[in-house]
Amino acid sequence: MMNELVQRDRMEKVASWEATARAVGLFMGHSADAVNKVIDALKGPLLERVSHEAYDLRVVRRKLYAMLRKSHTTGKYMQMLDEMTV
Repeated sequence: MMNELVQRDRMEKVASWEATARAVGLFMGHSADAVNKVIDALKGPLLERVSHEAYDLRVVRRKLYAMLRKSHTTGKYMQMLDEMTV
């Protein structure tokens, strides 16, 4: 029972992360398809972090925003979009 609650909590955090990522990506002017592909690519590392640490939702959102901001400013986000839309 406890494992189910922990798993559900993790999935809710990831769903919130995805919604935030989608909003940020669309705000940056990227297509929904490209944003979804980037979210899928970034989801694995986030799931790993969430499963090993007890993040609350605010921390997950802050980390997401930092990842997107860093990847956007370094060009990695744009590079990922370019590679996935070819």
